[in-house]
Amino acid sequence: MERSGLKKCDTIRTIKRNLKLKGPEPSMVTLVDFYLWNTNTHGCRRIAASKGPIKRTLWILLTMTAAAMIFWECVQLHLTYHTATMSVTMRHGKNEFPTVTICNLNPYKFNLSKHLMKDLDKMARCIVSRISSGRSAIFGENNVKACNMEFPVDPTPLVYMNMTLPANVKVMEILTGNDYLVNGSLLDLRSHSNQKIGMSDWWIALRLCDANVSNCIYNTFSSAISAMQEWYRLHFFNIMATVPEKDKIAMGYSADELIYACLYSGRTCDARDFTQFHHPHFGNCFVFNNDSSSKNLTALIPGNRHGLQLILHTEQQDYIPFFAGTAGTRIAIHSKYTKSFIEDVGINLQPATETLLGLSVSEIQKLGVPYSDCTEDGSDVPIENLYYSSYSLQICLQSCFQKEILQQCGCGHYERPLPAGYKYCNSQEFPGWEYCYYKLYSNYIAEELNCYRMCKQTCFQKEYTTKVSLAKWPSENSKL
Repeated sequence: MERSGLKKCDTIRTIKRNLKLKGPEPSMVTLVDFYLWNTNTHGCRRIAASKGPIKRTLWILLTMTAAAMIFWECVQLHLTYHTATMSVTMRHGKNEFPTVTICNLNPYKFNLSKHLMKDLDKMARCIVSRISSGRSAIFGENNVKACNMEFPVDPTPLVYMNMTLPANVKVMEILTGNDYLVNGSLLDLRSHSNQKIGMSDWWIALRLCDANVSNCIYNTFSSAISAMQEWYRLHFFNIMATVPEKDKIAMGYSADELIYACLYSGRTCDARDFTQFHHPHFGNCFVFNNDSSSKNLTALIPGNRHGLQLILHTEQQDYIPFFAGTAGTRIAIHSKYTKSFIEDVGINLQPATETLLGLSVSEIQKLGVPYSDCTEDGSDVPIENLYYSSYSLQICLQSCFQKEILQQCGCGHYERPLPAGYKYCNSQEFPGWEYCYYKLYSNYIAEELNCYRMCKQTCFQKEYTTKVSLAKWPSENSKL
């Protein structure tokens, strides 16, 4: 007890000496009172200066509340930026061989599908001829009769827009030549670019209106080619949305037609080693080493001779003229337990070219709460998985967006899976669906829908990094 008393006296003397206090040894009460009157902490100073118990009690509560909030903020900062050990392991040796998905860039054989696109192709040829004629297609008097055919009513026409007078924008349908004025202040422009098409003050756009043609969106394009492709693609999906899937599969390419030769690790493979599925944009696609395969293929030795080697036949003479503007095949490399969105992450392989794909794989394991808001298997995400595949962020976003389309437009978009009891959007049964879809799509890409708040990243990810090298094939002297 004597030692503790001496230490206390020493502490008080030290404080007195540092504060340069004179007189007898101050008590702890005196020191606290001195601190309260001389501190820069306003709350503590107000406690000493307050007159009356109510004011003093109020300042004590406010000061304690502020101190508690500072402590809480420090705890949150610690939890947010708390360091965690990251383990990086690099290994060489036996690895699981990835899944390879292959599609032809042309979805259907033209000779088998041309009866469906007969009118559409005539309209497309007429539009191309009028776009090619440039100014004469706008100002000429005979351009409407140039195609010599009766045109069906086009709910989503390509139009020229004269932006000279913003208050009264002149709009002219390219196919029919019909023109009208639109109040510029009410004009809903969704511009892909602010560039013009080479004619002074004229823009090219795709008009999308609701069922009553009372509200319209004008999607403007920087080039007539881009506008034409988007117009044809929209009408193409309108047609294919009403065709039974078995008929679409019959119009596509078989595995034997697309895959001319196959070798895996020096051993012959064939169409029986591929699983077929129908893709809405690419038609029949084929998967090598999918999750239903009983074989666990591994890669031990690097090099193209020890992987998958394919010779693919594209049959360009049977391409759909306006839909398939690019010739070749599309390939995606991914884990066998995840679905590949080949339209988003695939690689185009050009014809008459040898393409070597070198791979490196990265496995990423994230920590969950409180370090991140990732999910293990998507069971804690309130979005129905429409793809019947293991959870991924892309699957969640696409499923959520399709649900939004179903709720707002009354039908499902052709490029995404369709739940039971619904139909795909088409102009015959759902007039004005294009307007509804494009409005939603604008909100979707702007991340204004709830999808981006509800969907989560997966805690485990396997990613393949691809290096591509090209060479002309076959060489001049090796042609037969």
